[in-house]
Amino acid sequence: MKIFSLRNITTLILSLGLALGAMAQTAKVQVIHNCADPAAASVDIYIDTGSDTIKLDDVAFRTATAFTDLPANTSIDIVVALPTSTSITEGIETINIPSLTDGSVNLAIASGVLNLPGSTFAMNPDMVDNNFTLLLAEGREAATDPNKVDVTVVHGSTDAPSVGINERGNALLDSVAYQDISGYVALDTIAYRIDVTAANDPSSIVAPFFLDASGLKGGAGAVLASGFFDPAANGGGSAPAFGLFLVPASGGAFQPLTAVGAARAQIIHNSADPAAATVDIYIDLNVDTLKLDDVPFRGATGFIDIPTEYPLNVVIAGSASTGIDNEVVTTIPVTGADGGSFYIIANGVIDPTAFAANPESISTGFQLVVKGGAREAALDNSKVELAVYHGATDAPAVDVFALGAGEIVDSAAYTDITDYLPLDPASYDLGVRAEGDNPALAVFRADASSLAGGAGIILASGFLTPSANNNGEALGLLLVLPDGTANLLSVVTNIDKEFDAQLKIFPNPASERVAIELTGEQGATVSYKMIDLQGREVLVGEENVAAGSATVELEVAKLARGAHFLIIESAGKRSVRKVILK
Repeated sequence: MKIFSLRNITTLILSLGLALGAMAQTAKVQVIHNCADPAAASVDIYIDTGSDTIKLDDVAFRTATAFTDLPANTSIDIVVALPTSTSITEGIETINIPSLTDGSVNLAIASGVLNLPGSTFAMNPDMVDNNFTLLLAEGREAATDPNKVDVTVVHGSTDAPSVGINERGNALLDSVAYQDISGYVALDTIAYRIDVTAANDPSSIVAPFFLDASGLKGGAGAVLASGFFDPAANGGGSAPAFGLFLVPASGGAFQPLTAVGAARAQIIHNSADPAAATVDIYIDLNVDTLKLDDVPFRGATGFIDIPTEYPLNVVIAGSASTGIDNEVVTTIPVTGADGGSFYIIANGVIDPTAFAANPESISTGFQLVVKGGAREAALDNSKVELAVYHGATDAPAVDVFALGAGEIVDSAAYTDITDYLPLDPASYDLGVRAEGDNPALAVFRADASSLAGGAGIILASGFLTPSANNNGEALGLLLVLPDGTANLLSVVTNIDKEFDAQLKIFPNPASERVAIELTGEQGATVSYKMIDLQGREVLVGEENVAAGSATVELEVAKLARGAHFLIIESAGKRSVRKVILK
């Protein structure tokens, strides 16, 4: 057995103490590659600790390491070399860190440009040196509050001026210049609109972005301004463009914040539910809230600018609401594509069980129907271009025909919208009928004679059977123009359903004769009018029929082949049928 003397024990304790002390002298560092110089798209990074050299091989621009332990209280050299390097002696830039505090957590951000011979870069507008450097700042591996996310903001764009940073309309930073680094701020884990603004001018938005922090609870990270405002003036035009990026504490590739675009949208209130006769509509833009006050059924906005590429909450509330959280009927997220133009149509009923079901079993619950490709003007300025939307919850799939233009909608079910239909600017009688060989439900007049070069949307609006739908508004066709003008088309022909049931038209298709068989009538005069697709009356007449059952035969052998519409009237009752001549 080995016996230790007091001197040996003392020496051992001192040695252990020195060893433990040496072990404790460490700091954590996350190395972040934010040098946007195209020559540094991929680099080798050497960390010379004096006693050891750590090589980070082929580090790509906009990537970061995880937090790594490095010696504290000692000088450290960080050497940048081209990705083909084999040793630290091949470095092209060396940055010295005089000392890291024991136990500290740090960010080491490679920034600036290498300015190699033959490359040209724009000067910084605030005259901050743009040469390659290493920015050191406090780092965090996790949020101080486990229910938040801690974020620091770094201005790392060499050619960008001083800017402000806003979060959901609240100023995080009034003015930061290149190389400035904010302290950490604790944010709720929700969706954010992050705006880069002019310095000290939060209303002047330079570049808006979207950050979804919902999955970052308890975490930490850095938001970096990265890349060039003007790539063409930096590095020969191949340099990366400006953006905001999140660098998570775990490292890896930067996570781009979504650049917020702009779109155009028209909002139309087409919910025929009497409980929603007048509503307030709120649009939560993640910066502020747009309120559309007291929007009536069949009311519409003009086209408005809204941000895109992140979800907007559209809230429908009662007309007496005082805020976005008051008298809420429903909240629906909507996401629009950048540069697009679309319709947002409020449709359906709040309690479907209290209304007639849709004949095709399509859900009639209250919803916002978002349809892209909306137009504010015709592509052909000699035409008027109209889309048709089926918004009547209790109506079957329908066909729409225009006397003078033929069938313009073939089998559109509830919530379907057609492509734009280019029509000559004229007045049209539009018939709506259940798809297939069915009589018209109604005929409406659309006067488009003054709309050359314009566009719009026609909506089937209201209930086919009001008595089965809490006596809501009856079916009509609503023409909505891009400026928000919304008018019901006038009814040309009221269709009598009982009269329709008494009529039989055969054969159909026909070649020589078409018979109109009428049953259940008291003695009456029956008038008929056949109209071709150009709107011309090609056959007109009337006959007296006896009570009971009667048949009227029409000679059609000499008429042009194709689709025609037969309007039949008797004792103030009307029916419109489509007839094919072959």
